[in-house]
Amino acid sequence: MDIYEISVTPKSRIVPLFLGNISIADSSFAVIGIDVKPNDAFHIPFVSGLEVNFNQAYSLYDEKFWMPTNITMALGGKISIAGISTPKIKLDQTSVIYDYQINTAIADSILKKGVSYCRFACGSI
Repeated sequence: MDIYEISVTPKSRIVPLFLGNISIADSSFAVIGIDVKPNDAFHIPFVSGLEVNFNQAYSLYDEKFWMPTNITMALGGKISIAGISTPKIKLDQTSVIYDYQINTAIADSILKKGVSYCRFACGSI
C-alpha cells in the first residue's frame, strides 16, 4: 500500500490554525494518520513557551474500516501571572484503542427498552 502525505500549512499568520501532516491510504483515500500542531497565532493567556501537538494513527479493521487506534496529545508551557511564574509544565495524554467489533449483532432486548427523559423535578414516571 502506498501512502499519500499531505502537508498542511496555514496561509494566515493571525488566525489560529493547524500545521503538520495528514496521511492518506492510496486506494481508499481514507485518513490513516494525523500529526498536527497549532500555528503561532494560537495563544493561551498567561502561558509562555507553549508547545501543543496532536497525533492520531488509524488501523484497518475487517479489511474495510480505518479506525483510530492511537491518539496522543501533548501540551506544555510556563504559566506567568503578575510576575509570578511556574516551572515549565508538560502534560501528555495517550489513548490506545483496540479490539473493535464493527457491525456486530445487537440483542433485541436492548432495542426494546424504553427510555424516559425528565427535564425538571419528576415524580414517578
